[in-house]
Amino acid sequence: MTALLLLVIGLIIYGSLYPWAFDFHRAGNPVPILLHSWPRHLNRFVLRDIATNVLLYLPLGATAFLAASRRYSRAVALGAAVLLGVALSVSIELLQVYDARRDSSLLDVTTNTFGTVCGAAAALAGGASLQRFASRRSTAERPALALLLCWFVYQLYPFYPVLSRTRLRSALGSLITAGGFHFAEVWTIAAGWFVAGLLLHAFLEGSGSVVLALAMLSLPLRIFIAGRTPTINDFCGAALALILWPLVGEKTRLQTGLWMMLSALIVRELDPFRFAATPQSFLWIPFAGSLGAPRQPATIVLFGKVFYYGSAIWLVHMRRWPYAQATALIVAALAGLEWAQRYLPGRTPEITDPLLVLFMGLILWILEGTLRGKQKKRSSLVRRDDTPR
Repeated sequence: MTALLLLVIGLIIYGSLYPWAFDFHRAGNPVPILLHSWPRHLNRFVLRDIATNVLLYLPLGATAFLAASRRYSRAVALGAAVLLGVALSVSIELLQVYDARRDSSLLDVTTNTFGTVCGAAAALAGGASLQRFASRRSTAERPALALLLCWFVYQLYPFYPVLSRTRLRSALGSLITAGGFHFAEVWTIAAGWFVAGLLLHAFLEGSGSVVLALAMLSLPLRIFIAGRTPTINDFCGAALALILWPLVGEKTRLQTGLWMMLSALIVRELDPFRFAATPQSFLWIPFAGSLGAPRQPATIVLFGKVFYYGSAIWLVHMRRWPYAQATALIVAALAGLEWAQRYLPGRTPEITDPLLVLFMGLILWILEGTLRGKQKKRSSLVRRDDTPR
């Protein structure tokens, strides 16, 4: 859990301070600047930032509490988690005063702290329940749940509904007048939905096409999500996955999902397969493209990549490969595909995708490893209690 906490802290620091372009002469004392930076108006953009900040610091609070609770009491662990969130948020906001591209805000400190408190409180309230849940579940289910959460965010972010007739007419009009059928996109979406069905099957133990069909209700829900409109390719991909699910036998369903996902990664990275003779430069700065893009589309793309890459690792692991080997395989594949993108005009070859694979492999290994450790400890306690006295 400590490794996961350090990973969360590192990602928050990197994403909050990128591109690390500080000018320490552009402002004076940053403390009064931060204290007088409360926004004057509350609009939907501020509300979006509030939701983003809370969601960003939820994992920090949860992982900090779980890491500290191993050595200290729950009260001390809760206080330590909150103090860590406050200290990290204040430090970042003070540094952002010296970054012309960033806006330091006391509201961010407040919402970041609130997210930390919520994450720590959730871990405090659900810690015992999670341990009991873990002892009754197989080692594949916690990684499956994490990937399903990524899929949920990928489908419905930013979770901000717009319930109006104007929005409905606009979304339906965009759906009708959008671009035509694109097989590469349809196949990628179908692979994602098919693997989502496998994850549901692993987590719910026995879910079938009915549960997968219910999950696909998120597609029409996107009509009412701000900035999200489903396309004809979304519906065609979901329908293709739903058709393939009962046609593929249960014994070969996992293997089918693996090959669908691997082929989808190739299609996703190399579409439209029109290569140029002269290569373009490779971007070695991690997450440069995501952090430089508008927040909502960048978040959607990021969670989509996290789901697809993490699912590929999980599927290879379910074929009885250790997580280290499964991660190395997908890292090598993504590195080769990113290098090939140097010859694809309009694409951005970068180091971000192989690093995302490494992060997801580490997270899935930690989740399953923690669960196995709890199960082994529980088994040893049972054997100790059964020992004749």
